[in-house]
Amino acid sequence: MLTDNHSFKRLVLHGADVSAFGAASIEAMLTVNSTIEELSLELNPLGPDGMESLLRPLTGNIGNPPANMSIKHLTIGENNIGSRGAKAIAEMLRTNKTLKQLKLQCENSIGPDDVCMILESLRENKSMTHLDLSFCNAVQGDEVLIGIMDLLQVNPWLEDINMENTPLEREGYSLHVKAQLQKNKQEHIMVMRDMPKGRPSSARVFLCGHAFSGKTTLTKSMVRNIAVKGFCAKICTPLVEVIEQHKPFDFFFNDPNGWEKRTRGIDVNILVNDDDRKISIWDLAGQEEYHAFHDMMIPDLSSQGNPCFFLVVCNPFHMKSNGEKSLEEIQEEISYWLRFIASNTKRLSNFQSQVAIVMTHEDKAFGEIQHVENIVLILKDKFAKFINLSSKLHYVNAHSSPATKDVTNEVIKSCMGILDTLPDAFLACSKMRLALGEWNKEHPDQPIVTMETFNNDIIDKKIPNLRLPIDHNQQGLQQKMHNIRNVVAKSLKEKARIAVAKSLHDAGEIIYFEDEDFVVVNPNWFCHKVMGRLIKLRKHVTTNNLTTTFKHGIGRREQIEHLLNISLKKTIQYDGNNSRDITKHLICLMLKMNLAYEIHPIRSDSQRSSIFVPTTLQFDDGVANGARRLQWKTTFPQEAEIIYIGRRLQCCDQELTTLTPGFFPKLQVKLHNYFANLLATHAICENEQNLVKIWIDGLEILVELSGHMMGHIFIDILVKSSKSSFETLSLVDAHVVRQIETLCSDAHGCQGVALVKGILRPKCVERLLLCKNRKDQVVLVENLKQELLAANLDSSYVHPWGEVDVGEEDMDYLGKSMDDSATSLLGAIDTKDVFERRFQNLKELENDVNNLKLNSNEIKASSENKIEASSSEINYSHQSCDHNSEPKFSSAIASSSQASLSLEEDPNLDLQLKSKSFQTHLFMKLDRLEKHIHKMGDKVVAEVMEGTKQEIKSMEKRLQEVMEKTREEIGCLEKRLHRKLVSKLDAIINLSLQLQQRQVPCNVFFTTVGAHHQRKLIVSEMSVMPGMFKRVHLHLLCEHLQGIHVVENQVGDVVLLASSARAQEIAPLVIRGLTIFSLLLKVGAHVAAGIGDMVPDLGKGVALALDTQCLSKFLPDFGNSSSGSSSSMSSRRRDPGRLRTPNPSPNPSSTEEEATSSGRDAFLRGRTPLPSEEAAMRIANENIGAEQWLVNFLKGKDISKLFGLSRVQYRNVQRRSKTELGPPIRWVCNRHRQEGIDDGSLVDCPVQPT
Repeated sequence: MLTDNHSFKRLVLHGADVSAFGAASIEAMLTVNSTIEELSLELNPLGPDGMESLLRPLTGNIGNPPANMSIKHLTIGENNIGSRGAKAIAEMLRTNKTLKQLKLQCENSIGPDDVCMILESLRENKSMTHLDLSFCNAVQGDEVLIGIMDLLQVNPWLEDINMENTPLEREGYSLHVKAQLQKNKQEHIMVMRDMPKGRPSSARVFLCGHAFSGKTTLTKSMVRNIAVKGFCAKICTPLVEVIEQHKPFDFFFNDPNGWEKRTRGIDVNILVNDDDRKISIWDLAGQEEYHAFHDMMIPDLSSQGNPCFFLVVCNPFHMKSNGEKSLEEIQEEISYWLRFIASNTKRLSNFQSQVAIVMTHEDKAFGEIQHVENIVLILKDKFAKFINLSSKLHYVNAHSSPATKDVTNEVIKSCMGILDTLPDAFLACSKMRLALGEWNKEHPDQPIVTMETFNNDIIDKKIPNLRLPIDHNQQGLQQKMHNIRNVVAKSLKEKARIAVAKSLHDAGEIIYFEDEDFVVVNPNWFCHKVMGRLIKLRKHVTTNNLTTTFKHGIGRREQIEHLLNISLKKTIQYDGNNSRDITKHLICLMLKMNLAYEIHPIRSDSQRSSIFVPTTLQFDDGVANGARRLQWKTTFPQEAEIIYIGRRLQCCDQELTTLTPGFFPKLQVKLHNYFANLLATHAICENEQNLVKIWIDGLEILVELSGHMMGHIFIDILVKSSKSSFETLSLVDAHVVRQIETLCSDAHGCQGVALVKGILRPKCVERLLLCKNRKDQVVLVENLKQELLAANLDSSYVHPWGEVDVGEEDMDYLGKSMDDSATSLLGAIDTKDVFERRFQNLKELENDVNNLKLNSNEIKASSENKIEASSSEINYSHQSCDHNSEPKFSSAIASSSQASLSLEEDPNLDLQLKSKSFQTHLFMKLDRLEKHIHKMGDKVVAEVMEGTKQEIKSMEKRLQEVMEKTREEIGCLEKRLHRKLVSKLDAIINLSLQLQQRQVPCNVFFTTVGAHHQRKLIVSEMSVMPGMFKRVHLHLLCEHLQGIHVVENQVGDVVLLASSARAQEIAPLVIRGLTIFSLLLKVGAHVAAGIGDMVPDLGKGVALALDTQCLSKFLPDFGNSSSGSSSSMSSRRRDPGRLRTPNPSPNPSSTEEEATSSGRDAFLRGRTPLPSEEAAMRIANENIGAEQWLVNFLKGKDISKLFGLSRVQYRNVQRRSKTELGPPIRWVCNRHRQEGIDDGSLVDCPVQPT
């Protein structure tokens, strides 16, 4: 036994039928074995008891470590562990200090609450580095997402959380998890995790609102009020200036002089109380041109305990006309800022943004204020999962300090409450914030300082813990040892200083880059004075006879430096440095922050370069309205086969989040830099307003931002290619989509936004329809995958596109195009994912059928289809079907010298379901290349990229082979499941004793006669109610043991629906027939059963309209596991994402299709909970009544003539239930009867007269 073996390092029991009893044996082994480091127990019926036994040696208790401290890698999955098993895992993770990797792949017996419990147990675990939750359907919902993000905020030791093929990944949230993991791996985070912590002491208040909403006036009144509350103003940053206008604002304000100051950029007030708690008030400029810079100030609201409170300020009056705004305008204005806040904040429980709404101009008496209060309550519920919106609406006169007291009190109370509830923050960061406030107070004219000043005058003087030790170059052994310790301490202190500075940079409190000589200690100055000044260059600006302008977003570098130099000389002190040096560094900061990029001259002898600043591009109404006409520029050879592909990236929660105004300008810079650095010799990248044009090695790509005036903002990627579909999609995903997704999840992107991918209609891409015309010509990738799943991977399935509003010429062109094949739209990689999901769904269904608990009239399920595991060294087989018998391993184990023991099923069976996708592998390779590109020459980069292209071509061929093999395996599994379902159908639909003895046929379905005398299946119990149809046709299925099916040309019999009582009587039979058809459909046996033509629009992916509540009438025991297992399929929390979409499909559908689709989705998502005892009794009585009606209806009828069925008894087949007196009796069609008589497998068994 392994208890005596001390050479094994790895034990793999994959699909080895290890039960709870076997787990007890493993527990005994692990208690004494101290050499095994890796244990894998996937696909074993451990159950909760087995999991508790297995983890007992790995779990410690108070004062005592675990008995086993050698296991480093533990793999479990598909073990039916349930909530009790999850609880055992959580308890183990709280106490185990040696386990490094835990894999919970495909463990679908647990729910989201169980996942949250496991995540919570990892908050203080410092040993775990890898957590694998791939293919786990419970990884879904807001609670799980927030649990993961909360965990990563407090546990920087976790290096990877694999969320492959989970609902959260399908909704786009795995990117945010990966971004946080990457951030945790950064050196400065690694340095900080061991630094001392304390209570957070700093909070920020942001005033958001459109121009002329009264934010600046409200800020001044609040500052006066806060001073009374024990806070004192440490600094009131003088960043408010008059914006030059050609005419006065007399008609804007009641001020007779007509001039009013407007905030350009961001105005900041910092206040500190006696406890050194700081509140900084940030007044965000309302003018649209400055919205693009707001992301700079709030890139990471949750960074190191820096919470935020938002005041959304709204003026209910139009400034030009002085008339009241409509309620719709007010709601849209408030919603704009709520979406902005939600899009910029992470999904965290402790850092959820607090928001309050303030309406100004109380003195003008807005008449609809009560309706605005109702709007606030509606928005509070709408945005609840992203932000905490106060239900109280503040209506104030911003000029009056007394009138703003309630707002001030809520701000102080909320900020202090947030600081009290937050987890501890790093003390060095808190002290650094106070030090920056002191510096800005004492040196308001030095918003940018040298690195030397930053280190010596701010860090060393204000934060003693980060002060570098003084070097002493004295002689002597003891002094030399002291010097060595000083060198080590100095190195650690330097790393700590850098870590704190980078943390504050992430939080938007400073602008810091380690390789720069200057630090911006007042970022709002940078936004206001530097970027705000550049915005003015949209028009000609003349200074000292030098005209500076931006044309198409491009300006000469020396002209920009000259302009900034003159402008900044008047406002800041240069700290003893040359002003031109500072302006050069400011431009470098712009480049590093992805606010601009440099265009180098084509001629090598030219010293002049230009700067492209996307935010200086002129605004165009046609672009915003989606009316820009695009054109393809590339001409390919005539022999080339041209394809057109379109992808769309949009927000998962379009009503709650949006791509902020600053996102696309940063994306333009990021894409340009990416292609310029990585593909310098292969790509060209050009930018226009809201548009990126890319030419790369046989591809022309247009990336367009649209939707501003159409309700929702999205990014369309339009591709014209001479390459294959696989290679085109691989290149686009790797070089474009990945860049967009990583920027979105970055701290300086849109952290609250999850992007989902859609597929554009190819003909719209080829024709380059206007954005406003193609906006609805899209299907989400997840929707299309579900359609293909519902069509049982039918390769001929086509996606129907909706109507498009275009001109006559475009309509003629589009009218010639047919609907597109789903597999061609998805591409090979996504189609492979659909195949894998189908395979996994069938495997789960097979497991459920195998564990089916039969009713009291049935024998217990036999232990069939046991997996026989084998290995090259050791043979293992079941000696008994009894789960209480211990598996007998070869005695050779005890003396074996092998380092690994593996008892697992055929590795090809899972068809690489759990392997990293090719796409992931490609992304990782490009990430490594991008990270180390500065160390490589152009030749090396070109060789790597050429190798990548060859790898893509090779992978295309391998992928086709894998998909073909997967299709074959799915076919075999569907046939096997079909036979198993037929064998257990009586148990599934809970037949009465009389029907189980087959006195009459029992498998019933109903049809009506449609157009052209074609039968149409009734798909709802409501369809048999009076008024729907006067008569329906009753049909019976052939009950052949090898597969039930519809009898061809069956006449059937007519049932008159004369009363509601009759309809209620037969309604359970309608649902029974639909249940059988749905099960056949789910295992892909609908075609073989002959029901393909009868299910409405099955070829178009619309399956049965089956209400899950109806299933409980006939499936009360379906999914209950056999004795010994506490998990049941009815209680399993299935993946609603498997057949659920983040957003409804943009294509309109009829009411009938929606009802049919929703019923199909409900069934395929999972089962209904078991009914209550009272309901179960009522359902049982209804079933008995319906069955008795069927017996009476068929009594005396010629079943052979009407239905083409004969009663037969099978020979040499064991009985299937206790109610059967011998071999099974069934009603079969004439063909199967004759075949059985000919081969001797059955004999006639007519009904004996009573």
